[in-house]
Amino acid sequence: MLNRLCKCAACLVIALITMCLSEASAQVGPTMEVIQAVVPDLRSPRQGLEVDEALRLLPGVMMSRTDHNTRNLLLHVTGSSVVDAAAIMQVLAHFGLALRCYQRGPLGTAPLITLDPRACRQPTELR
Repeated sequence: MLNRLCKCAACLVIALITMCLSEASAQVGPTMEVIQAVVPDLRSPRQGLEVDEALRLLPGVMMSRTDHNTRNLLLHVTGSSVVDAAAIMQVLAHFGLALRCYQRGPLGTAPLITLDPRACRQPTELR
């Protein structure tokens, strides 16, 4: 009798854990998107950090990285974020910087590829 009771208790615990895990996976957070661009005139790693600090203040920006060596800008934003090329250009203008090769898409659907600043000669146009 005790053995049967232990088996039932173990089954109950497994069922509860399974329910909790499935409930937790159903509560997925907001959809994340990635923004990549080139900041061709970035002058130093310190300037990149200052740009990142300013960009993180924009609504919906979860992460910002501006790499001095590759001149690449990487942002992770919420799917509902209104951050666009115009908003980023407005921040960069305070540092005397421009934006090139702006692109936005879903996070995690494709590997991130470093953008080549030499291939991004034309300024990003506002549409």
